[in-house]
Amino acid sequence: IRHNETVAVYALGLLNEIKNSTEISQALKYEVNEMNTDDLLYLAFLHDLGKHAVDPVLLNDVNQNEEIHKKITDELRERTVTAISKLGLTRLVPQLEEFYDFEFNRGRCQKKSLMTYLVGIVDMYDALTSPKIYHGKSWTISGTIDEIYRIPEKEEIFKVAEKIYCPK
Repeated sequence: IRHNETVAVYALGLLNEIKNSTEISQALKYEVNEMNTDDLLYLAFLHDLGKHAVDPVLLNDVNQNEEIHKKITDELRERTVTAISKLGLTRLVPQLEEFYDFEFNRGRCQKKSLMTYLVGIVDMYDALTSPKIYHGKSWTISGTIDEIYRIPEKEEIFKVAEKIYCPK
C-alpha cells in the first residue's frame, strides 16, 4: 500500500505543478484542467491491485524473457481490470489498459493520456528507488532519472517531476 500511496501523492503533485505552469501545460499539449483528479488518484491507488497474487520470485526475476514478462503483465492487467470493474470504476479501464501497455513496453509505447504518463512515470520512479520484495536493491535516484529519460515523449512531464523529486 505504501507504494500506491506514494504514486498517488507524486501524480497529484505533478498534476498540480503542470496546472500551475502555463508554459508547461501548453508545451504538453494536453487539456490538464479537464483531468478528473479523483480518477487520477483511483488509478494511482489501484494500478498494482493485481500483484497480490503473483509470485514475488517471478516479479523479481531480472532475467525473465519478453514472453514471460508479457505473460505476467497480461495477468496483472486482467486481475486489476476485473477488480476495478467490480469496484464500479469501469471508466478507468481505458487508462489502466494504457498503463499496462506503458509498463509492458517499459515506457516505450504510442502516445498515451496524460493520466497514464503521470501514473506510469511516478510508478517507475517510486518502484525503482524504493526497496521492494520483487526487485531487491533500490536504484540510485540518478540511475532512475537516467532510465526515465529514455522514455519517449516524456521530457516535458519529467522536467516537472524533477522539480518535485530533485528540488534545488
